[in-house]
Order: sequence, then structure tokens, then C-alpha cells
Amino acid sequence: IDDNESYLKQRLYDSERQVKSIRIQNQKLKKQLETYTIQFKHIQHEMSIKIQELSTLKIEIER
Repeated sequence: IDDNESYLKQRLYDSERQVKSIRIQNQKLKKQLETYTIQFKHIQHEMSIKIQELSTLKIEIER
């Protein structure tokens, strides 16, 4: 019974470490995703400005 108890305690300890590691990894991924989202929105904004410039240019050319 003592062996079993120490085995279970070890399993519990390992599981807790695994969960902690996964949480840390999860936080890093969330931060990375936030960064990519900000970059994407920035690029999206630049694209919309360029599209507007092209539209304006097209209108001027067609006159």
C-alpha cells in the first residue's frame, strides 16, 4: 500500500507539473496570437489605404 501511495503521489506531482507547463505554453501562445492579430490589423489598415489610393488614381485616369 505504501508503494502504491508513493506511486500515486508521484503521478499527481508529474500531472501538476505538466499542467503548469501547459499553462505557461498557453500564455506564450496567447501573447503570440495577440501580437499577430495587431500586426494583421496594421497590415489590413495599410491595405485599405492603398486600395483607396488606387481607386482615386483609377478615377483620375479615367477622366
